[in-house]
Amino acid sequence: MKNISFKYLTAALLLLTLSGCTDFFTVNTDNVLDYDDYIDEESEMYAGFLGIVTQIQAIGDKSIYLTDTRAELLEPTRNAPSELYALYQYQQDLTGNSYADPAPYYDIIISCNDYLLNMYKYKQNTPSSVINKTHYQGLIGSTVRVKAWVYLTLAKIYGEAVWFDDPLRENKDISQFELLDFDQVIQKCIELLDNGFAGVSSQADWNWNEYLDPNSSNSWDEYYSWDFMAPEYYALYSELALWADDFQTAANLVLNALNNAYYSNRSSGPSSTRNYLRNQSYKGKYNSEFWGYTIPYRPECVSVILYNYSKNQTNGLKKHFSRVAPNQYMLAPSEAGMARFSDDDFGNLGILDADPRGKITFTDNKDGYPYINKYPAARAEVSSSGRAASLTY
Repeated sequence: MKNISFKYLTAALLLLTLSGCTDFFTVNTDNVLDYDDYIDEESEMYAGFLGIVTQIQAIGDKSIYLTDTRAELLEPTRNAPSELYALYQYQQDLTGNSYADPAPYYDIIISCNDYLLNMYKYKQNTPSSVINKTHYQGLIGSTVRVKAWVYLTLAKIYGEAVWFDDPLRENKDISQFELLDFDQVIQKCIELLDNGFAGVSSQADWNWNEYLDPNSSNSWDEYYSWDFMAPEYYALYSELALWADDFQTAANLVLNALNNAYYSNRSSGPSSTRNYLRNQSYKGKYNSEFWGYTIPYRPECVSVILYNYSKNQTNGLKKHFSRVAPNQYMLAPSEAGMARFSDDDFGNLGILDADPRGKITFTDNKDGYPYINKYPAARAEVSSSGRAASLTY
């Protein structure tokens, strides 16, 4: 989906090169948690993790502006501010650019570190009979995967990252910690997933739906989507393995996941598994049925950030991608990106004139301006009262 994905290109062409990197990596974050008695009862285990998820919502749309403007698919419109044009034009000096500030990512890392330490202390100070072991391990494993995903995202966007496991309980300048290059960050993420935390595997998971609504017989109820709040281990580790040139590990993990999905659904017939086997005839759900639906479409989700607009959970995607007032339509699909879907030199179209997925990916507004269905979901264009899945990992 992104053309800026070749590891050995220079940072100036591949990722967000930050001229004067020292300025960007001397972040004095104010996001220091009140750690006194942070977790002293079981309910606070869940509340603490949801606090981390809330911070992820705050940066869910940020990575789109930072990465998709550096690829072929998007281009700024005349309504876009100069900061977006600076990203699009690969300007080297991004000092003061609000889109390029990495501090919100480090806020999440600080929260993950603090949460893990407090969970460990809670376990040490609480009788084992009181703690739900499955939930405890699932929350630890989910937090470890979130931390690894944030570092992976930082590495892909900035080409480097400051690594620290300190919860930063006092305001600290994170530049005192080691600044790692892209390959070093990838290896640290792999080590983090391999080691887990305090004896808990990074693969540990659990079912939010069963915990929140144990009497429900409907697996597609309101809490079904909560199981997608942290990236799945196989997908996250597979991507890290690809960046580390460990292609066999990536293949093993992905094929195992595909096989498990196939065999677990084989009794329902081929239609229940075809979603995992991508082909030209199966167009995917890049329309309102997926991005504007209240429940994520499982075969196409590894993880998802959900926004419930009725509960004042918002992002800037509609503002940037929609022309419906009061939105500003600052980013639009490029002509080159859209043309790929009818370019036989780029992809074999066979007897077709165009890839049918093009009409699913792009839609024209009533006034003829194109937009990408993935971001301002068609359903969300009509109403802001629904819950829309705005970003998948």
